[in-house]
Amino acid sequence: MKRPAGSPHSSRGFTLMEVFVASAVLSIGVAALSSIYVNFNNQRRLEIQAVDAYICSVSAMEQLLQTPPLCGLPSVKISGRVPSGNVSSGGVPSGIVSSGDVPSGNVSSGGVPTNRPCTETTVLLSPIPGVSRLTIAAIPMAHDVTLRRLLTCK
Repeated sequence: MKRPAGSPHSSRGFTLMEVFVASAVLSIGVAALSSIYVNFNNQRRLEIQAVDAYICSVSAMEQLLQTPPLCGLPSVKISGRVPSGNVSSGGVPSGIVSSGDVPSGNVSSGGVPTNRPCTETTVLLSPIPGVSRLTIAAIPMAHDVTLRRLLTCK
């Protein structure tokens, strides 16, 4: 039987139980979305770190092209900065630190602005047999990836 709209027991609005159920469903949805958001930000942070490591490795190789290492060294250590501008506009300010008692060279600033320091990168050098002034420079990276480049040495 229908009740008149003005009676005290009209069925307008939601019951308290319906409000609780709707709030619970909404809370579960918000919790799921916030979990996705946190996972997305963690993945984004890892990707940024991987790209920065790659940029530092490429920067180290470019420094070795500008200032070749001494022939016969097993490795050199390079420290620098992640460029924040156009990498092709010049060198990255940093220095090359040779392993052992060999004096190190400096790479001059080529006008590239920097924003974050790179960790010190170790570049492994393998001489080419039979060719005295060529070496293969290798930088091991994550996921079994190695950046390699043929270089001339001093």
